[in-house]
Amino acid sequence: MAPTSQPARRVWTRRILLVFGSLVAAAVLALTGLAYLWTPPSPELSGSQFHREHPPSIVDTEVARFSYQKLGNGPAVVMVHGGGEWSYTFRDTVEALREDYTVYLVDMPGNGYTTTTDAGFAYDVPAMTSALGVFVDAVGLTEFALVGHSWGGGWALRYTQLHPDRVGSLTLLGASGIDEPDVWDWRIFEIPMIGEAAANVMGRADVGGFLNKAFVNGDRVTDEVVEEISRTALQVDNRRALVLSQRRLDWADTEDDLGLVDVPTLIVWGEQDAFLPAEFADRLGRGIENSQVHRLKGCGHNVHADCPEQVEQLLLNFLAE
Repeated sequence: MAPTSQPARRVWTRRILLVFGSLVAAAVLALTGLAYLWTPPSPELSGSQFHREHPPSIVDTEVARFSYQKLGNGPAVVMVHGGGEWSYTFRDTVEALREDYTVYLVDMPGNGYTTTTDAGFAYDVPAMTSALGVFVDAVGLTEFALVGHSWGGGWALRYTQLHPDRVGSLTLLGASGIDEPDVWDWRIFEIPMIGEAAANVMGRADVGGFLNKAFVNGDRVTDEVVEEISRTALQVDNRRALVLSQRRLDWADTEDDLGLVDVPTLIVWGEQDAFLPAEFADRLGRGIENSQVHRLKGCGHNVHADCPEQVEQLLLNFLAE
């Protein structure tokens, strides 16, 4: 029997390897289909309560068809949302500012209700910074206060470094700009094929999961909040932009050039920020000479929406100085 047992084992080994290889090939084909062949459905864009209360304006440029709100009277304040979100995120903040300031809430390319018209738009830091400049030029602003959250804070920071003559003051809310890897919630989008597939299968519940991680005060993540954010985040073009942005937003130059910021700067961070550690606030503060840093206990990444009263008072006091 000995001479026949070894060939039998080889046959079973080949069979096992064949089955395993077939399973791997099937998984790769399924992943390829999810990543590149399947187009996920986009939610209906109409129905935003925020848009009913604050109808958006549109300005066409060579980069994008920008959707934005212009609210209030007084000196100009431009507010830039974070990645995957849109102007709705500042719904509380704008109400606190509009009595004394003209507030511009802009949806950046690849986010919200703005549609990108440049087919080759890169979604990297230079492209997003340039797009912010295109927007403020298009609406006729020459000098303004700039407020940015998360990725929007990083874009606002870079714009200030490059155009200090245009920015009267800078406010960074849980902002990007420090050259460190993101948490895996975001880094998964950097993996070829897996990132595309993850973005395509993302649904309303996943958006809700991101939002719940961005807040400490979970009661603020209402069904309305999840609906308003997921309505735009789950648009096909915005899913693609999210993946490209995560892969291409390199903050090395932004951190290296912190010393170029020579305008008054307010840095506000949630102490319990689960996406960007609160120590980043201190690193930004050390690098920006004319800055003040506030780390708020009991607040998360979306600090302006998680702890609105505290942030609004800090912002009003800062802008009035």
